[in-house]
Amino acid sequence: MIRSIRAALLAGVVAGAVAIAAPAPAETLAEAIAAAYDRNPELLAARADTRVADAVVAQTRSAYGPNLNVAAAGIYTDSRVQLDPEITLRQKGVAPSYDLTASQVLFTSGRLSARVRAAQAGVGLAREQLRQTEQQVLTDVITAYVAVRRDQQLVAISRDNLALLERQNGDVSERARMREATMTDREQTANRLALARGQLAEAEGQLAASRSAYAAAVGHPPGDLAPEPALIGLPATLEAAYAAAEENNPTLAGARFRELQSRALAHAAAAERGPSVSAEGAVTRNSTSPYNNQLRTDQVLGRVVLNMPIYSGGQISARMRETREANERDWRLLDQARRDVRDLVARMWTLLNTTRIALPSYRQAVDAAGRAFSGAREQERLGDRTTLDVLDQARDLLQSRTAFVQAEASEYRYAAALLAAMGRLQAPLIVPGAVTPVDPLRRAGRRGGVPGVTDGLLALDNAVDGNLKAPRASRDPAIPVHDLPAAAPASNATGAYPSTGGGTGTTTPQD
Repeated sequence: MIRSIRAALLAGVVAGAVAIAAPAPAETLAEAIAAAYDRNPELLAARADTRVADAVVAQTRSAYGPNLNVAAAGIYTDSRVQLDPEITLRQKGVAPSYDLTASQVLFTSGRLSARVRAAQAGVGLAREQLRQTEQQVLTDVITAYVAVRRDQQLVAISRDNLALLERQNGDVSERARMREATMTDREQTANRLALARGQLAEAEGQLAASRSAYAAAVGHPPGDLAPEPALIGLPATLEAAYAAAEENNPTLAGARFRELQSRALAHAAAAERGPSVSAEGAVTRNSTSPYNNQLRTDQVLGRVVLNMPIYSGGQISARMRETREANERDWRLLDQARRDVRDLVARMWTLLNTTRIALPSYRQAVDAAGRAFSGAREQERLGDRTTLDVLDQARDLLQSRTAFVQAEASEYRYAAALLAAMGRLQAPLIVPGAVTPVDPLRRAGRRGGVPGVTDGLLALDNAVDGNLKAPRASRDPAIPVHDLPAAAPASNATGAYPSTGGGTGTTTPQD
């Protein structure tokens, strides 16, 4: 029995020692992305912004009502009346009153429905801004991850170079002792050795900076990092990249939603000139006496109210001009966003493919420099090469290895940047299964209004608020027409806005 216990304890100790001695598994890019998705403050704030935008939709829909209010009051009255010098009449008591009022919007000439559409476009804009933030966070994580691995390799290369030059310095010192090398050979070797020590210090400093950037992007310092996984979804042609960016780029999509939002607000401003219809009702109960509730008056009131602005000192027309010009601005910025996105796609495509073309040459240079260095050292021993020849070959080997490692890192970063420009840099796409997409509106409550009633009133208002969903035609001659999405109808592509109560929509009448 005692032997069994001792054997069990010994086995446990051995297992613990093995567990302690076993190296921790290297962190993968998928794990780094998952950590950033869970902890990044900017990303968490962007998710909150989308929930804010969703709440705004609920608020604008709720403007359709109905609104029901109740008020109750108990009024205490204490009065004294001097009838003559000797007679004073005093009365006091409490008289309650109750009021129940209800109102229901029936028609707003499209004003409320346009505001609802503007709020819905705001949700779309917030979602695209969230996607843009996610892509930026993902880009930062990938950049930091690749930079740490690159700098780790560069430190290793610098250490190899230093060790190589230290061996060379030892050989030269020995040859100098045997009077087979000159003082110049020794000084040349010492020069390269000191330079190698400085380069190693710089490489280690750069690695420390990259590790700090990694901690800022991911949320914890890096340990051992596994090689980067292959990125999927890269386009075969530049035209395919343009098409993907036109459809998926969050910056461009956000610019579209911003233009839709300001267009809807311009419609809402124009609709303020039109009539609005609402139904109102009230039930009241009041005491006929201010001192008691023995006698009461009950009243039920119902009415339909038509409101129509006649003159507002130019306020409505000024608001129309303001919102129209704001939409003109957003329409132009949409074209600018398209230019910027296409420029970014083209640059990343060019840099990626240029680096890919250069990589095989760098790899061949590393192989050739390694063979050249080995051959130069052997020839130096035979007296066919000078010490400077060997040092030059060592320098070429260092430069070739450094260039190859930097090009490999750049290729991965350019590929990630191209995916981001196309709108495809999403964790579920590049590292499947690593991250479950987060729905920022998963806790959103009711969307406002009364189901059925609000939708019916929206449909009535929508009949007069114009086409607020069609994309706007681009007016930018720098963008090929065949690369653009289907344009809006001509009536919406001219900058005109539907108006209520007269006018063409292209000029602003005085109110």
